[in-house]
Amino acid sequence: MGCTASKLDNVDSVRPCKERRRLMEEAVYACHHLAAAHANYCCSLRLMGSALSSFAAGEPLPVSDQTPAVLLRSPSSHPSYVHPVSPSPSPSLHSSPPPLHWAPASSHKSLKEIADAIKENFDKAAAAGDQVSRMLEIGQAQFDRSFRQLKKTVYHSSSVFSNLSSRWTSKPPLALKYGLDTAAVDETRGSKSLCSTLYELLAWENKRCGEVMAREVAKIEHDKKLLALQSQEYKGGNETKLDKTKASIKRLHSLIIVNSQAVFTTSTSIIGLRDSDLVPQLVELCHGFMYMWRSMRQYHEVQNHIVQQVSGPVNISVNGDSTSELRRRATHDLESAVSAWHSSFCRLIKFQRDFIRSLHGWFGLTLIPVSNDNVDGNGQPSTVSAFINQWKLALDQVPDTVASEAIKSFIKAVHDISVKQTEEHRIKKRTETLSKEFKKKASALRNLGRKFYHPYPMVGTSVPATGPDNGQVLGAQDPLADKKSQLAACRRRMEDEKLRLSKAAEVTRAVTLNNLRTGLSRVFEELFRVCVSFIVALDTFSPVPRLKK
Repeated sequence: MGCTASKLDNVDSVRPCKERRRLMEEAVYACHHLAAAHANYCCSLRLMGSALSSFAAGEPLPVSDQTPAVLLRSPSSHPSYVHPVSPSPSPSLHSSPPPLHWAPASSHKSLKEIADAIKENFDKAAAAGDQVSRMLEIGQAQFDRSFRQLKKTVYHSSSVFSNLSSRWTSKPPLALKYGLDTAAVDETRGSKSLCSTLYELLAWENKRCGEVMAREVAKIEHDKKLLALQSQEYKGGNETKLDKTKASIKRLHSLIIVNSQAVFTTSTSIIGLRDSDLVPQLVELCHGFMYMWRSMRQYHEVQNHIVQQVSGPVNISVNGDSTSELRRRATHDLESAVSAWHSSFCRLIKFQRDFIRSLHGWFGLTLIPVSNDNVDGNGQPSTVSAFINQWKLALDQVPDTVASEAIKSFIKAVHDISVKQTEEHRIKKRTETLSKEFKKKASALRNLGRKFYHPYPMVGTSVPATGPDNGQVLGAQDPLADKKSQLAACRRRMEDEKLRLSKAAEVTRAVTLNNLRTGLSRVFEELFRVCVSFIVALDTFSPVPRLKK
């Protein structure tokens, strides 16, 4: 059998079957991770807004009145994408969220106000992706029902089902992990989700692959028996052996016919499931992504306008406080939030690419018939293939690398702020140490003065003032002159350190404003380009019509 199995790998009809199964396995894997990556990305946007708002609350920097107001565009109403349900017509790829209207000039007077405005748009951008999360999500109960149904209709090894089940249940449902509202999904329990359709297709592909291999094995055995019969007839074998060989040939011929019919039936089921469920679900998913990218394009554009207000000069002397521990923690939290944002963005693009590339390859192979079973070309191959191909091209051309580098650069920008805060913190510690030392020396000098001069007049015991000549002429016979000189030197060091601290705090705030403005502005610009790239690439293609079930 091992020899037969190795021969099967070279059979023309087996190779495409195994490739189709492999591509569908990759599609299932990518879809599962795409659902997690997309939910993560929406969460990271909300987390980013919260972290930025908390960071700005710890940095109450007033924006100068000289900062020009920015004319912003804001949506007339909060966008909400309604998932179309048959028989209602499906929205076009050209559909867009509510239009943005020009609003009166808006000028924020503090970094906190600017951060809160940016946070509001982060939250709106995340909300624009929530519907896609629900499209990609599958509830555990729904999967269990589909899984039990698959066991009844698709027959192949239990190990495959065990593997599929373990893959799905290895992680908690995304609805629990991310707190997604799956009410819209639960209300449509009668319709299958994209994930469950892919799992079902994978099960059918496994069944089909087994049937094709069984048919090819029967063909190989059939050819062997024909050769054996010819040899027996040539050598003049006895009738019993000839009849036995002929019976085997007849049985194998019948088995080939049965297996061919099984392949035909399974292929028909796959194509039916592809056209009736998978294609409409992919079109709906594409609509959802289009709506999301259109909305995010608008919100990132608004955010870029808002962040330009940070460029105004700031009067640092308004608040001379050094960076507190609370501010430093907020900076570390912001750096972690940006890192999570970067990671989730990269994973979102990667797994969407993997998902569409796998489906693109699988769709192409479903158009290739196996042997004489001209079933796989049915449906709407040209339109569907063009649709998937256009989606694949859009993902291949999206400038995600530049956007990823922009977010990564912003991580460094926030880290640089943290470094400046750490330097400022070290100077603050030295200032506090010198201040304690000065107070200790001053207290000791007062005690010595009271003890030494009592009950004599307290002449020349005051702490020397700072100045070119120390502001005081000490008597030549003053026994505490050395102590007073040491105290004066300690005061000078303390005052110098305080001046360094003030300058360090000023530098920290200047770096904070500059890095926030330049870093966030570049990120929003590149994300805007990513959104536009998706929209332009998919807008050039006429959407696939919703297929009737």
